[in-house]
Amino acid sequence: MANFPAISLRTIAACVMLACFHSDTASAEAPKVDRVFPPGAQRGKTVEVKVTGKVPAGTRIWSDRTDVTFEVKPEDGTVRATVAADATPGRAWIRFYNAEGATPLRPFLIGMLPEINEQEPNDRNEQAQAADPGSVLINGVLQKGGDVDIYSMPLAKGQTVILSLRANRRLGSPVDAVLQLTTDRGFVLAHNDDDHHVDPQITFTATQAATYFVRVFGFPTTPNSTIGFAGNADYIYRLLMTTGAYADHVIPLAASVPAESKVTIRGWNLGAVTQTEPTLRPGSAGHLVVFHPQVANEISIPVTPHKLISEQDESTKHSMQSIGVPSVVSGHIDPAGDVDTYQLAAKKGQKLNLRCEARAFDSLLDPVLRLLDAQGKTLKEADDQAKGVLDSQLNLTIPADGDYRVEIRDRFQAGGRRFAYRLISEIPRADFTITLAAGEFTLTPDKPLEIPVTIVRTNGLAEVISIAAENLPAGVQAEPVKSMPKGDSSKTVKLKLESKRSEPFQGTLRIVGHCAAIADMPPRVARFKIASPPHDTSGIWLTVTKPASDDKPSAAADPKSKQP
Repeated sequence: MANFPAISLRTIAACVMLACFHSDTASAEAPKVDRVFPPGAQRGKTVEVKVTGKVPAGTRIWSDRTDVTFEVKPEDGTVRATVAADATPGRAWIRFYNAEGATPLRPFLIGMLPEINEQEPNDRNEQAQAADPGSVLINGVLQKGGDVDIYSMPLAKGQTVILSLRANRRLGSPVDAVLQLTTDRGFVLAHNDDDHHVDPQITFTATQAATYFVRVFGFPTTPNSTIGFAGNADYIYRLLMTTGAYADHVIPLAASVPAESKVTIRGWNLGAVTQTEPTLRPGSAGHLVVFHPQVANEISIPVTPHKLISEQDESTKHSMQSIGVPSVVSGHIDPAGDVDTYQLAAKKGQKLNLRCEARAFDSLLDPVLRLLDAQGKTLKEADDQAKGVLDSQLNLTIPADGDYRVEIRDRFQAGGRRFAYRLISEIPRADFTITLAAGEFTLTPDKPLEIPVTIVRTNGLAEVISIAAENLPAGVQAEPVKSMPKGDSSKTVKLKLESKRSEPFQGTLRIVGHCAAIADMPPRVARFKIASPPHDTSGIWLTVTKPASDDKPSAAADPKSKQP
């Protein structure tokens, strides 16, 4: 077996970097990565990861996590990823970079179950790859048109299996996948297309002991004229199969102070799991990750400064539960046709914002939100926020002092234990956000770099906002700019970066907005959206190239680079 030189580094800001290939000179081309497979690994395990694309000599890998480290096999570029035994399950973000530039961020998932990789051929039942549904996660790819992946598993009578496929929503794979559970003769017992957005999930209880077969196939998420099953090298998926405990959601559906928060897992096959408390750890910005060593998957919930309220068993229009403002209520529309009703007191002229979130965390509820006065007159009703956004929101000014009713129901009168919701009530206050169109920028010493920053002011904010770059490397300067309450700068400004460095730099920075006129308003950090998989982050990457006349060898990444 070849030797794998350990080369991971930790900066004070907890970033992980990997030299993918040894080189004494700088590459003339930035890396371009098409695929990383497998796209994740189990806690406490080491896996070899094959990277395809253009990865020039001298390329490195940056990650936002320290609980995944890397080694490399120089002769073929295979990356060895090692996940710490106590790693927080969920998604890590990595990017490949060198002195010429960086790739966009891409996900690497950390799981709880043992993992295997798909083995071809497995297109027919007689070729099915055997899997243990008690504890397995399969990394696979629908690699060509017409491809169907089939796995076999034994189930005892009465055993419940959960089949959950992660592809588009978690990995950004351009596949609308389909799951089927069949008999050995091909009779379809269960079928699912969309559950977690376009990713499928099946829960099935065996009526007899037998070997069952799981089919995976798919179509492009962007429809085209192709008739038939689709496939491509980037149609990657992770198929979780378990007859053990699986979490659907937790109650409450939000957390207050992280150190004091406690939650209860809701799902399948939980058994004695409910007797021990799950672990809560910081996750992505403003979220906690909830997991348990005996549960196959993790759940992410937001952290809120508001009061947490759980729905009472009888929250109907005849027995209304009072809620305050601001607050976050966790509840369910169960059974089908259920309507949950809450009462809140409000004053004339008070502005009120109500949001019902469900699809945001993969609930099956399509919520309709309605506000009524004490006499039962509807003041406002909200269904979908926008095209393709099924969660609901309404904003209004209260017309008179009194008690008001908030009603939540499913758009199609459906319901059940998976129809959970999070009702957020707030008094809107002046605020702002700042966003970028991209997350990777390159600065050359002979030309200033202008980064456009978009400002969105909400609820009447009419104050000056100062926008500045933080964590800049030595020799790079950027004068703060002001966004005025009116005019073009109220919506867009350009932050100009200039370099006087004699050495290249690769690392992260932050762009931050301050509104000094509102003393208790914290700084707002600029974020940018990743289209696939959908995500927004503040991890802006800056490449500073060396002067064109400088022929000195490329330096390694600046150790002072900080993770925002």
